[in-house]
Amino acid sequence: MDAHRLFLLLIWLAMPGALLAQKANPKRMVYYEAKNHPLPSPTGAVYAIQTEYIDSLRAIERWFSGPQKIREMASFSNIRRRYRDGETITYYDDGSVKTRLVYNDGHLVSRVSYYPNHKLRRQLRVERDSVVEDRCFSESGALMNCDTLARQLECPNGKPKPCTFYSVVRYPAKALKAGAQGKVTVSFVVSRFGELVDAWVVDSPSPLLNEEAVAAIRRMK
Repeated sequence: MDAHRLFLLLIWLAMPGALLAQKANPKRMVYYEAKNHPLPSPTGAVYAIQTEYIDSLRAIERWFSGPQKIREMASFSNIRRRYRDGETITYYDDGSVKTRLVYNDGHLVSRVSYYPNHKLRRQLRVERDSVVEDRCFSESGALMNCDTLARQLECPNGKPKPCTFYSVVRYPAKALKAGAQGKVTVSFVVSRFGELVDAWVVDSPSPLLNEEAVAAIRRMK
C-alpha cells in the first residue's frame, strides 16, 4: 500500500462514526406513536421526524403528521445541542405558513405569525435577547393590543382560563336501556401541533359508556 492510500485510510478511520453514518445516509426518518415512543415502521405512527444532515453538526428537521403532512421545518447549527439557526417554519393543515421564526445560533431574532386566511397576525423582533418590536393585528388587518390577542389565542370566544370545551354526546342506546350513567374520566394526548392523537378511558361506571366518551373527546374542537 502506497503512502497516499495509507493516508486516506487513516483519515477514514479517524472520522467520527456519526459523520460516516450521515454521509452514507444523509436523511433519517423516525416514526412515533401517540405517547412519543419510536416505532420500527410507519405502521401505527401518528407523526414522524425526518433529519437531513448537512454535516456532522448542521441539520434540517422536518416534522410530519398524518400521511406526510408537514407541520414544522427547522434548521440547526448544532443538532446535538439543538441550537436553531436560520428559519423555523410551522404550517397549518392546508400547508400554508402559520409561523416563521429566524434564529441566530440559538437566539431568536424575529417571529412572524399568520392567520389561517394568510393575513399577518403578529410581528416580533428581538435584539440581544430583548424585544425591540412587537406588533399585533386583527384578522381584518387592524393594529390591536398584543395582550388581547394572546387571550384570544389561549381561550376561544374570550372565555376566562381555564378554558371549557364542549362536545355533543350521543348517549349509547345499550347504556340507556341498561340504566348506565355517571361520570367517565378520559385522558388524552395532544401533539405539539395541537392535534388530538390518542384518548383512553381512565375511570368509568360502566363499559357501555366508554366508546361514546372517547368519541366525544375526539369530536371536541
